[in-house]
Amino acid sequence: MKRIYPAVLVAAFLIAGCATAPVVKDSGEVKKVEPVAEVKKEPVKVVTTVYYPVKETSLYADGSVDEYTVYTYDEKGEKLLKKELFDSDNVLQEREEYEYTGDLPMVKKFFDKNGDLQNYHTYKYDGAGNIVADTTYNSKDEVQSQSKYSWDGNKKVKWSVFDASGALFGTTEYIYEGDLNTKIVNKNSAGEEEEFFVIEYNESGLPVKNTEFSADSTVRGSRTFEYKDGLLVLEKVLRSNGSVKRKIVYSNDEAGNPLEIIYTDSADNVQERIKKEYKSRKVVSYVTE
Repeated sequence: MKRIYPAVLVAAFLIAGCATAPVVKDSGEVKKVEPVAEVKKEPVKVVTTVYYPVKETSLYADGSVDEYTVYTYDEKGEKLLKKELFDSDNVLQEREEYEYTGDLPMVKKFFDKNGDLQNYHTYKYDGAGNIVADTTYNSKDEVQSQSKYSWDGNKKVKWSVFDASGALFGTTEYIYEGDLNTKIVNKNSAGEEEEFFVIEYNESGLPVKNTEFSADSTVRGSRTFEYKDGLLVLEKVLRSNGSVKRKIVYSNDEAGNPLEIIYTDSADNVQERIKKEYKSRKVVSYVTE
């Protein structure tokens, strides 16, 4: 019979019964393992600058003002409350007003230059804040049309338009590859395909070409998009044969906001200029690294 020494029995008992028991190394050195306290990570404050447009001016080729739009927000600069269109003589031409529930716009009203209500829209949303219905009424509260939207997560997959009687007018379907919308299909009320668009992207996920096809897959025209440092700088509108019909040139500020948009013909003759003005606000959030 093997002899069991008392010291061995004591060691076995301690190992089995104590989570912080001594660890015996080959050298015979004994060290006690101390429990490690969990380090609580403090949230890191992140401040982001958000820019929002406050004025957009349309100018003729010679630089003279055609018209301009003024955007009015709440005190925090978060909710668009009003859009007003003025002519070159600073005379109000039309106005849009927005009403909110929480952070979501629920009503948009259109007024003419005399302040008379022309029509209005009401909106409905799903639990994720995606719009699911947009109904248009005239000034007598009579339904004029309705748009309904279907979503797959945050991807819009279908847009259906109905007339005043509720009859289907047509639908638009959005097809994706991964997170990228690569095809848009327009169908009539009978569900027949009328036209479709194929969208191509670069390695950064930015659209570089949008081609329009008829139902029989004949090319009708296309648009191409060029970027610099991830910002759109040039858009070309092409005819069905690929020749340039017109161009749109974008000039951006350091924050990536388009300050000026220039519309030209194929020979680079300026047809219209759009100038934009912005204000900014700070958004504070906290993240745990």
